[in-house]
Amino acid sequence: MMSKEIEIVRVEAYEEIAMEFQAVQALELDEALQDCGIDDIELRKKICRRFAFGMGNFLDQYFFKVNGKPFYPVLCFSEGFIHEESDGVPEKLHLPTAEYEFHSSADGCVESYFDGDAVVIGIVGDEDGI
Repeated sequence: MMSKEIEIVRVEAYEEIAMEFQAVQALELDEALQDCGIDDIELRKKICRRFAFGMGNFLDQYFFKVNGKPFYPVLCFSEGFIHEESDGVPEKLHLPTAEYEFHSSADGCVESYFDGDAVVIGIVGDEDGI
């Protein structure tokens, strides 16, 4: 099996992608809170803000250990779905720039979601989105 080259992209455009991902997290958490009977929108917004900031801070500044070995989270995004036919190797990965901070953008992403900015997600194979 030949190894495939992966193009690594580290540009400011990552910020827009990452912020949309944080809005997707807010969407999912908000729906879970509603499904669990939390109807108060201000409480849901507060919980989503806290979660987004905490996860952002974790991605920016923390590590976790598996079998005593530290691992540092790096959130990257692929322009194509990673599946069997592609050997599980993406052609291009978008990685954060050294300057990007998830925790700094967390509050704004949650506010945008709750202000009604459309978050488009979709199931792989249906590229129109839900």
